[in-house]
Amino acid sequence: MNSKVCILQISDIHFCSKSDPVFQKAEAIASASYSRARESAATIIAVTGDIAFSGAVTEYEVAKTFIQSIKSSIEGETGKPVHVVTVAGNHDCTLKPTDSIRELVIDRIVQQPEMASDESYIKTCVNAQKNYFSFRKEVETLEPTYSHELYNEYRLGIALSGIKPVGAKFLYIWLRFLAVTRNLHILGFK
Repeated sequence: MNSKVCILQISDIHFCSKSDPVFQKAEAIASASYSRARESAATIIAVTGDIAFSGAVTEYEVAKTFIQSIKSSIEGETGKPVHVVTVAGNHDCTLKPTDSIRELVIDRIVQQPEMASDESYIKTCVNAQKNYFSFRKEVETLEPTYSHELYNEYRLGIALSGIKPVGAKFLYIWLRFLAVTRNLHILGFK
């Protein structure tokens, strides 16, 4: 049994429109992975942060077309499964206009970091990512074994050297944003 997995990581693409230079490079990106993808049981396209420039729906439509093009190209070349997972970055938030309630919640978390695990606070903070979450539902091909706004787990249906891999992602974007904009050290972000 083939236990190899090809992982193609794409990060910081910052899509605004189809005129962005990277949009024209989808086929070149896909073809760069062909030799490894052919040797593997599956390919995972990991899109890791700053997918959009400002979290707008139109930016995610461009990203979706781009990712689907790469996925289709690799599948066509290899005949093997290609999975897509995503992780948001700080650009994957819609922060304008400013959400004053969200800002108050962030200020409260700064004063009382233990409040960061309060589900109502989390929902308020990640609301700025609603366009990203819609995009994620459209492009991701693996069903999470566990799903939360801040954390998802995935199980890939192949064994790697006898190990059943579990991939995890953390969407700590709101805490990262807080740490960066307020120069704080919270949960490892500064």
